[in-house]
Amino acid sequence: MSRTKIIVFCLCFACLNLHAQSFYALAQLNWFDAYTKVSLDEEKAHLDNFAYYLRKNPNWTGYIGYFVGNGEKGKKIKQRVLKAKKYLVSEYNLPESRIVIIYGGKSAETKFILQPKLYSELPPKF
Repeated sequence: MSRTKIIVFCLCFACLNLHAQSFYALAQLNWFDAYTKVSLDEEKAHLDNFAYYLRKNPNWTGYIGYFVGNGEKGKKIKQRVLKAKKYLVSEYNLPESRIVIIYGGKSAETKFILQPKLYSELPPKF
């Protein structure tokens, strides 16, 4: 293979890799649902919609990602997420194994992300 072809191949490969990374980053902006600290009634509306989707798609796992905002107590936010999971399990009879909680880290504000994915897919990166 000539040197020119090798350089062109490497450049094409690098562009494809960059494009794939950009696509993945953009896909992460398109969550099923995301919300900040809202009232419990508003949160239940988000969870009801999520549960409806999961019940219609039994081969999907529901991920609840959460970020702890600056000045917030992580333990308090985690308790809220555990309550959300309990709500989905008790109100909609979803198996606990179908609801997975993922801590996303610290953030400027507290936020919650609801994301369904097929069992066979890798978990989302929050």
